[in-house]
Amino acid sequence: PIGVGQICSSMLNALGLEMKALMNYAIGAIGLFLCIFLLPRYIGTYSIAVGMLVMHTTTCVLSLSMLKKRKVVDLSFIKIIGACAIICVPTAILGYLVYSLLIKFIPMLFAVAIGCIITFVFNILLMFVLDLANIKIVVAQFISKRKHKKNLSEQPA
Repeated sequence: PIGVGQICSSMLNALGLEMKALMNYAIGAIGLFLCIFLLPRYIGTYSIAVGMLVMHTTTCVLSLSMLKKRKVVDLSFIKIIGACAIICVPTAILGYLVYSLLIKFIPMLFAVAIGCIITFVFNILLMFVLDLANIKIVVAQFISKRKHKKNLSEQPA
């Protein structure tokens, strides 16, 4: 939500809606302050993290809804982002299990590196299996970039 919220705030500013963007941020900040004041007795210092999540998510949702009302943004991408976020759960579980297994046999640096590689590959495979990424587009992009680099290297200086 941080990145999307910042992009949306910039778009609102570019549309001349600076006060609306500021109000969205202020509403999110109220959520942050409420979390900081109400949650420490229940979750301790994690209340700051929860508050930041509440603030950025609130700001993001409010800004996206304003952009949608003005027909600046099509929100069809939200389903894909949600699905990608959901597949992060089994990926994270796999990463934790791989790390927990490897740390018993190899140094931590190598366990982390191997775990990262395995979870990255697993996440990409899940995206292709669930049709969240199109392999044809990825391969075409890879080939076109290689051809472009080859053409650049063949040109005289």
